Amino acid sequence: MQYTQHSANLSFPLWQFLTQPISRSTHVILNPFRFWKHYNIQYLECCWNCDPVELFRTLLGKRVGVEKTGVIE
Repeated sequence: MQYTQHSANLSFPLWQFLTQPISRSTHVILNPFRFWKHYNIQYLECCWNCDPVELFRTLLGKRVGVEKTGVIE
C-alpha cells in the first residue's frame, strides 16, 4: 500500500494532550499512547456520526456562497 499526500493524518495530537482539562470531574489520560488511542476513537466516532448531506451543504455554502436567493436548498 502506497501512501499519498491525501492519506490520513496519523500525527500525535500534542496540543490536545497538553491542554487536557485537569479537574476531579474529568478523566485525565497521562499515558500518550493511551491518549492517542482515545483521541482516534473519538475522531472516528465523530466521522461516523457525521451527516454527509449536511456536510456537503455546509461546504457548498462556504465555497459558492449565497448568490441570488440567500438560501441553500
